[in-house]
This record gives sequence, structure tokens and C-alpha cells, in this order.
Amino acid sequence: MEELINYIYRNNISTTFCSDALDKHGVIPNCYRLKNRINNNNNEIICGQIYPVFVANGSNFSLHYQVKEIPENVICVVFTYNINQISLLGSLVADFLFKNRKIKALVVHGFIRDAYEIENSDYPIWSMGYNPIGCSNNKGPDFPKEEVQRLRDIYDKGIAICDSCGVVAIPRYLVEEKEIMIDKLDKIRERELIWNHCINVLGWDTYETIILKSYLNDKKELKWDNYLEKLVKKYKKRYGN
Repeated sequence: MEELINYIYRNNISTTFCSDALDKHGVIPNCYRLKNRINNNNNEIICGQIYPVFVANGSNFSLHYQVKEIPENVICVVFTYNINQISLLGSLVADFLFKNRKIKALVVHGFIRDAYEIENSDYPIWSMGYNPIGCSNNKGPDFPKEEVQRLRDIYDKGIAICDSCGVVAIPRYLVEEKEIMIDKLDKIRERELIWNHCINVLGWDTYETIILKSYLNDKKELKWDNYLEKLVKKYKKRYGN
């Protein structure tokens, strides 16, 4: 896992690149980086192991129980069921998670509150937005067990990439097959370098570059520098598209 995380940081892999590598999948929908008024580092990429938490039916009782001993340096991802847009947590839970448990980032697939306090912290948090009305602290009906298991199979010990565009998750099976995932990311990273050169240096239009893939045409006279020429040859040999 660390090798894949280091690869992502070293190559500045964004959520856009990663979702393309996952064939336009992997997004945890509608989660956006909340404003940070202190460090103004809202454009950073944060990557780490996913620790899933499950909250359901208008109660955050289970949230408080599940995060008691959350490990350090993970990305806590809170999944919801039947919450109806009320907030799952506020600044006290965020303080506990970041200061006490020392998590790397927090992703809430739902709403949170205490906007002023959250935005004046330096916490990297992604959520669907704010709502001053919060969940009940009383125990409620559980998150459906079958759905918990389905989500755990995908996300537990997976990797999340979080940036200003949103959150994308690499599922556990691809983390365990890191060579396959790195190859997928390499393909997209190299393709983007080629596309950028075609459009911004050679002056091609996007149709010729992205749709026709004219850079794969051996008969077309191309003006590459040495690095791009080697990259195109490598790309054609490995992927051919």
C-alpha cells in the first residue's frame, strides 16, 4: 500500500487522473473540499488508506462508537444511510479525529455543521455541505448489514485520493494488485503528457488529439522532442490507444 501511496504523491496523481485510470469510476459522489481560511491549502492532494465508518437512520450514536480508536494517519470515510441531509458531525468530532486520533483527512458522504469553526481550522475535510441541524445522539436502527459488508469489501483498506475536484477511491483489490494499478495510472499520466504536447505545443485541436489519436499514426509527420518521441513509442507499444 505504501508503495502505491508514494507513487501517487511522487507523480502528483489527481482525482481526475485516478478516475480515468479506473475507467471513469471510483468517485465518492458529491463530496467537496471545505474552505480553509488559515492555510489556504485547498488545492493540495491528500492520499491515504481508507478507514470506513457507517452512520444510519438519523443517529450518530454509531459514529461516536466507531471512531473511538480509529488508527492514526488514515482517511476516515463516513458512509450514510437514510440520513435525510441532517448533519453527522461538527467541530467537536473533527477536533477529536484530527487532534486526538491524528487522522490524515475526513470524508463525509453527507452534511456537517459548525461551518465557522471548521473553516477556521486547518483540517482537510470533504463533505456534501453544511446543515445546522444535527443527528440524534441516541441509538437508532443499524446501517443494513448487507450494505456494510458490500462497502467494506470495496473500501476497507482501499486508498482515497482527495483534492479540490473531489474524492476518488481505489478499491482494495487494486491496492492488493498494486502493479496493475500503477500500470493503469502510468497509462493515463503518459497519455496526458502526450495530449498536452499535441494541443499546447503542436497546436492540434482536441478532436485530432483525443478522438482521432493522430499521434499513433506512423505516417503522420510529428515534431517531438527526444523525451516525447520515446514516450509515444513506449505508449504505442504498451497500449496502442
